[in-house]
Order: sequence, then C-alpha cells, then structure tokens
Amino acid sequence: MPDITLELRKQMAELLSTADAPTLSICAELYKMILAQKEEDRPKAFELAINLYDDIDSDETVPLENSPYEEQKKSLKDTYGDFVDSFIEFFTKRKGTKEAFYHDLWEAICNDTFFPSEASKVFAFYYVIIDSRVPYFELKQGYEMSNESYRRLRLKHATTLKRVRYILNTDFNQKTERASLLLDELGAEMPREDTTVDAVLEYEKKLAIIAEILNVANNHSFDAFMQQMQMSSR
Repeated sequence: MPDITLELRKQMAELLSTADAPTLSICAELYKMILAQKEEDRPKAFELAINLYDDIDSDETVPLENSPYEEQKKSLKDTYGDFVDSFIEFFTKRKGTKEAFYHDLWEAICNDTFFPSEASKVFAFYYVIIDSRVPYFELKQGYEMSNESYRRLRLKHATTLKRVRYILNTDFNQKTERASLLLDELGAEMPREDTTVDAVLEYEKKLAIIAEILNVANNHSFDAFMQQMQMSSR
C-alpha cells in the first residue's frame, strides 16, 4: 500500500464503513479528501481510496448529505462515461506499473481539457472507483499456446469440456457447489475428514477463486460466457 498518512486512511475507512448515501455522494467526499493532500501525494491517495472502497462495506449508520451532482449523474454519464472507460481501458492495456497506472489516471481526471468542471471530475472519479478493472494489478506473462495445440487439446478432452459445460448449465443451491465440481475437473479433490486444516484452507482459497470467476462471468453476460464454452468444446 502506498506511503500515505494513517489519518487519511482512518478518515476514508470511517466514511466508507458508516456512510448512508448513494455511491456518487460518497465518492464526492473521498474526492475532497484526496484534494486536501499535497499534490504529489494525490495519486497515492487516489489508489488508497480505490482499495478501501473495494474492501469496506458500509453499515449505513451515518446519514450523508447527497452531493448536488447526484441530479446530474445521468447527463454526466452520457457525456463522460465512455470517455472514462477509454482512459481505464488504455491504461490497463498498457500493462505498466501500478504507480504509473494510478498517477496517469489521476492526472487524466484532473485535466481540465478532458473534465472541465468539478462535477465532471467527481463523476470521473466515481466512474473509476465502481469499475471492475480496479484495483489495478501488475500481472506476469501468462502461458501461451498455439491455436493448433489448443485445438488438439479440445479434441482430446472433449468429454471433460462437455461435463464442464453441463456443470455450468445446471442449477445449484450455492455457487460454491458449482465451483467445487469445477475444481474437481481440475484435479482438486474435495476435503475429506482426514484432510489437514492447511489443505482445507488451500482448497477453500481455490474454491473462492473459482466462485469469483463465475461471478465475474455472470456479470459480463453469462450467455456470452456459455457460448464461448460451447465453441471451445467443438
């Protein structure tokens, strides 16, 4: 986590854990906190706000006055939504350092040419903070496979892929049930009575990862996700 004052962290955490208000109004308060920092510290404060927002749920015990920008949210989205998306996409695809991502994205928000009013800047900050592409992570290079090798694997494991597709299309009481069956297809057996505590914790970590993958796939159109699965099994 960036080198930032404990007081700022405390202020942001208190707001996020207690505020009873729409997200844009909460973000307007976070934005004020960031601007209250030294200019050179603001990108780090920006990163801190994003990470805390992702980690903290509010108990909604402290009513917060709505931001005047709430009434403009639709028009702000119509005007600046795609613009903010393009910045996030550009800086994400660049695959730079974490520091560069937050610094450059914050600088874009502060640029009067792109976002000429405080309302547009607050909206841009809000639209970033609710985006699923943040917090940003530096990823290592993934394993690459040729198209021909992938086609051979699809043919070799056609039955497994069909079973996976069936699991994805079957209803379950809990998403962790689906995730555990998918883990089984990947060779991770469910814990038994004699399984060690460490092994259970490692299994549950993998289970949570698979469940989150399913959750993200569902949020990004499960039908499209399933279509890709069906295509991959042919």
